[in-house]
Amino acid sequence: MRTLVFLVVVLSLWLVSLSAQTPTITGMEPGNKEKFAEDLALEAVPAQEELYVLGELYTHATLLGGPRLTLLSGQMGFDSPFGGRTGSKLDLQKDLFMGDDALGAFFGIDVQHSYFHINLSYGYSQNKSQGNLEREVVISDTLFQKGAKIQTDMENHWFNASIGYTLLAKSWGGVGVQLGLDYIYVRFISRVEGFPADDPTNPFVSVDLSKNIFVPTPTIGGYVDVVPFTNCVVRCDINFIHYDIATRRLTTVTLGLEPRYYLTATQEYYAYFKFKYEYFAYDFATTQVDAYWEWHSFLFLFGAGIKF
Repeated sequence: MRTLVFLVVVLSLWLVSLSAQTPTITGMEPGNKEKFAEDLALEAVPAQEELYVLGELYTHATLLGGPRLTLLSGQMGFDSPFGGRTGSKLDLQKDLFMGDDALGAFFGIDVQHSYFHINLSYGYSQNKSQGNLEREVVISDTLFQKGAKIQTDMENHWFNASIGYTLLAKSWGGVGVQLGLDYIYVRFISRVEGFPADDPTNPFVSVDLSKNIFVPTPTIGGYVDVVPFTNCVVRCDINFIHYDIATRRLTTVTLGLEPRYYLTATQEYYAYFKFKYEYFAYDFATTQVDAYWEWHSFLFLFGAGIKF
């Protein structure tokens, strides 16, 4: 009997100690209940000032893709392969009928680990056109009459790789630098069919033109990350390069704006969107081709990511 009484007393003391250590909503006044619920919610979600730094501590991988709209302008000239006449400057729109824009696609993967940021991407667009020349032009040492038929096929391929490093990480965001390499491959094919203008008695002629251009373009730039509100990080970046060497002059500038929204407080999954603007100007001359290209590209990229 004494043993039973002792056990009852011990159990009662244990229950009293638990009730003293564990707060409960039952029996609380209305104001205390609300305060207790708010405290529990705050413990479940990372604090605002910890969001950016917390995101830097893990590895994030993002798959992205979307349309790429490129506005084309410029001109090309095709000289004689035998040292003859200089080719006429052919406007990409007026003479080659390439149109003002080319719609393509863009794909990539973005990986961020600790303070390092790596991006690999590929873009593609193609522009096919045909029409009849509205003036006499010299192409590859042949003076074509007005009305000659011209067909053009131009493919553009962009390969991009970049690596960045966050130099400063604070509660509001961070600042970093990045290096990139753009490798641009342009495949140009054209056929011109018509009668020579300088001697109408000459037979109908056809000239095939083709040129493959490879443009490796290193870039330097930086980015700024901002945490505008809970679970969201917005990155603004800029990259550029300009050089003028012998027969080549190149200028390229890219601007990007990418909000990343974390769907969970633990940042396990997130949605990704990026708007990117690219400016590319290339002036070059070879033994047979003299050209100037100017492109304005607008990219609308969508993606999703996961934390490792």
